[in-house]
Amino acid sequence: MLRGRSQTVRNFGPLATAIDTVFLVEASPALREAQRTLLCGDAPMEEIDIGYRSTSRHLPGTKVIWCEDVRLVPQGITTCFPIHFLP
Repeated sequence: MLRGRSQTVRNFGPLATAIDTVFLVEASPALREAQRTLLCGDAPMEEIDIGYRSTSRHLPGTKVIWCEDVRLVPQGITTCFPIHFLP
């Protein structure tokens, strides 16, 4: 599965290099840690004012930021990909 993600990033190289920050909305500390492991590898996660931050292992130099609520994602973020919703 990780190989597939890396291949996808390579296929969209110009788009991938334009990504500065990836925002994820995740309230569960356990799921946040699982996502960090998959997306950031051994990079540490630090607490910041709107949630937590680490660095992508798939897109060098790209920040990965977790917020516990979608309202904490800074305004002006225009692309959103919903993964799942609670009923």
